[in-house]
Amino acid sequence: LEPSQERREPPCEHFGVCGGCTLQHLPEDVALTVKAAPHYKMLKEHFPEAEYLPPVPSPVSLSYRTKVELTFLRDRSGYTSLGFHRRGRFDRGVNVNRCWLSPLPPRLLRGLRTWFSRHELRGWDPRANDGDLRYLLYRHASCSDEDLAVLVIDSELTLTGAAQRELIEVFQDSKVTSLALVHQSSVAGAVVADSIEELYGPQILQERVGSLNFELGWQSFFQVNPKAYEKLLEVMVQWRKSPPGSRVIDLFCGVGSIGLSLYQEKDELLGIELVERAVADARQNAAKNGIPARFEQRSAEDWDKFEAELLVLDPPRAGCHPKLLKLLREKAPAEELFYVSCNPHRLAEELEDLAQSYRLLRAQAFDFFQARKSHSLLE
Repeated sequence: LEPSQERREPPCEHFGVCGGCTLQHLPEDVALTVKAAPHYKMLKEHFPEAEYLPPVPSPVSLSYRTKVELTFLRDRSGYTSLGFHRRGRFDRGVNVNRCWLSPLPPRLLRGLRTWFSRHELRGWDPRANDGDLRYLLYRHASCSDEDLAVLVIDSELTLTGAAQRELIEVFQDSKVTSLALVHQSSVAGAVVADSIEELYGPQILQERVGSLNFELGWQSFFQVNPKAYEKLLEVMVQWRKSPPGSRVIDLFCGVGSIGLSLYQEKDELLGIELVERAVADARQNAAKNGIPARFEQRSAEDWDKFEAELLVLDPPRAGCHPKLLKLLREKAPAEELFYVSCNPHRLAEELEDLAQSYRLLRAQAFDFFQARKSHSLLE
C-alpha cells in the first residue's frame, strides 16, 4: 500500500520491466537478508544441530557479472530490440541501454542498433521462428581489460563485405578485444552453433581466481562473479579436513575450478564432467597451474569408482540424479562431503537422502548475484 522505508531508488532505468534483476530496489544488506533467510530457516528446521555461518555478501554490487547474453527480439510491429526478455514474456524484449551488472559498453549497444538498422537486419521472432540476428554474448575478464564477444546470426544469413567490415568497426570502436560470428540453424532458445567464424583477436580470456589461472573461451562455463566465487573457494579450503595426499573426487567439475582450488600436495584429484568442452578446459587449466589431476568425460551418476576421502558435489539446478543419490545414501563412499548448491529447493529434497549416511556440520550462503539469487555451501 505504501513504499517500505527500506526501499531505495534502483539505479537501472529498466528495473521492474526487464526480466533480470528483482531486488535492485533494496539496499545490498537488506537484499542479502531477504535472500538468505529462507535458506537458513529451511536448513535449521531439518538440521538444528549444524553450525550456520552468516551469509557472505558479494564483494562488488555493480559491473560484477563477467558474462552476459543479450537477445535480438522482433515484435509484431517489426521493431527489433536488443537486450533482455521482458519479465514473464518469451516473445517480448527490453531495449537495454546499459546493464548495471555488466561492464558491457553501452557504446557497443548503440553501435549495433545503428548497424543492424542500416543494413535492415531483423531480430528473432520466437513465434514465427524467423529472423536474422539471435544473440549477443559478451565475456569480460575480471583481472584485466580483455573481453570477447560473439554475435549469433541465422545460418542462412550472409553478411556482405561492407556489413561485416562495419560490424568489426563497431566492436573495435567499443574496445572489444576479440569477436567471433556464430551461425545457428536451431530454433532453440539457446545458442547452438553450426559453425564459428573468428573475425579478429584471440578467442581466449585469461581469468584468475585466488592463486589459480584459467583460460576461458566463449563457451566455457565459469561462475560469472569471480570475486564472490573466490570467497566461496577460500572457505572450502578452510573447511577441508582430509589431509594432504587424499583421494579427491570433484563431481560436475566443469573447468575444474573447485577441485584445483582444494588440491593439496600429493592428492589424487579426479574430476568428472559430462560436457566435452569443459573436460578439455579442465585438463588445460590443471596443466597451466602445474597440478597433477585427471579429468574424465562421463555423467556423475554413471561413474562407478567413488572411493575417496573427499567428495565434492556441485550439480546444476536440477540437482543430482536419483541413481547418484542412492549410491551416496547406501554406500557413503567418502568420509568428507562438500555440497555447493544454487537451488535450495532441490537441495532440501536431496539432503533428506544424504542425511541417512552423512551428518551436516556447517553451512553458509554466498551472494553471487547481487540483487538476485545466492549459492549455498554445505559440509
